[in-house]
Amino acid sequence: MGVSRKRRLIIDSAFACLMVSSPGVLAQENLPEDRFARGSSYIAASYIKFLESAGARVVPIRINRTEEEYIKIFNSINGRLFRNFPKDVLQSLANENITSNFHSWSLSMQNYSRNGKLKRFYKVLSTNSDGEKEFISTMEAYRYPFYAVQWHPEKSPFEWIDKPGMVHTAAAVRVSFYAGSFFVSEAMKSQHRFSNPAEEDRALIYNFSPVYRGSNAIFVQSYYFD
Repeated sequence: MGVSRKRRLIIDSAFACLMVSSPGVLAQENLPEDRFARGSSYIAASYIKFLESAGARVVPIRINRTEEEYIKIFNSINGRLFRNFPKDVLQSLANENITSNFHSWSLSMQNYSRNGKLKRFYKVLSTNSDGEKEFISTMEAYRYPFYAVQWHPEKSPFEWIDKPGMVHTAAAVRVSFYAGSFFVSEAMKSQHRFSNPAEEDRALIYNFSPVYRGSNAIFVQSYYFD
């Protein structure tokens, strides 16, 4: 989609994911061209910092594990956003190009409106335009703590590659802060916990070290997993 021209706020809240007492971040398979890659999967360090900056301790959720391992992790999970944003931050979101939009695929309002199941499950909170097409940039489930975004709230404070859409203004950083605070406040609603402190300590991201990939990399730092 490239850089979004303008954001249209539709109602009053939202974002992306399921939450845990210590929020979980799902790893991805290593990119073929990643010369820093170790093991089979990674998590961008900016994703971790984004949640840590809001006061969370993060649990990496690795991919391609057994069903039993996932059940153990998600038994520790809980499962709105713009509602508590200051008015000036909402105005910046609506009128300034301060969100990072880098994906080629999107969900258009037209396709959303045609899908009855999507309309019943998700409420659209904001849309963006690349100058030609309007696409959904933020939505949330009506009845569940499920959130989806087509923008990157973590990039403004933590990623530094020189490319269009990578914005580091004070307004962009404030958006990231309030989005991160929202995520962590959702996680704090969970009544699920690890069975004991030792088990939680073994699961935390602190057991891994991020790898510096250079200021021109798409992710400045990444965590890698076997």
